[in-house]
Amino acid sequence: GEKAYSISPAVLAVCPLPLKNPPVVFHEASAARRARPRKPRMAQEGGDQQGQGVQQGAVTHSNVYVKNLADEIDDEILRSVFADQGEIRSACVMVDQVTKKSRNFGFVKFEHVASAEAAIRTLNNHEVAGRKLVVKSADSDTDEKSPTEPTPSDNLYVKGLPLNISPEQLHLMFSIYGTVCQLKILQRPGTGSTGEALVRMADVQQATWAISNLNLARPPDATQPMLV
Repeated sequence: GEKAYSISPAVLAVCPLPLKNPPVVFHEASAARRARPRKPRMAQEGGDQQGQGVQQGAVTHSNVYVKNLADEIDDEILRSVFADQGEIRSACVMVDQVTKKSRNFGFVKFEHVASAEAAIRTLNNHEVAGRKLVVKSADSDTDEKSPTEPTPSDNLYVKGLPLNISPEQLHLMFSIYGTVCQLKILQRPGTGSTGEALVRMADVQQATWAISNLNLARPPDATQPMLV
């Protein structure tokens, strides 16, 4: 016959025999929780924040309405702010016909609807010259004015500047190309420079010369080229 082997209690204490069919403990509360239907996830509220509020296909034309513009923003600067979003057909800031001062809103007409969607998604609630822009689809696709080329201006919008650049350094860069009448490095309250500036030259010719020489130039200590 077969030999019978016995396992000492000391061995069993160290290496207990495994159970072939360990019992399954079924918790009624856990089962009920798993069986309970889940509530549908709600979409995030909001839409006024930057990067939100634009559903694909919601924009039906390429004309964009922009409000809360700073007083110093003119047609050329408005075009510069939106230039990264796509090809622009026209950009205009509405002015008071009597005082000739900005009414602090304007329109940007893109060549393509996709560019308008990108502009709304990217620049709504974006801060320019100390003010947060409100950017949305215009009520009409009609241009307020439709110049084929931007109106020349002596006022320049500069971005991509090193955050530690001083007004004196910026003045020195632009004074090579003419007389700098006004210069302002844009600041965000509590955090310092935004890397943007407004520079007004003595005339359009000097401003054009500065653009042709300084656009995409890399200032000292800069990690990226600046845009003028």
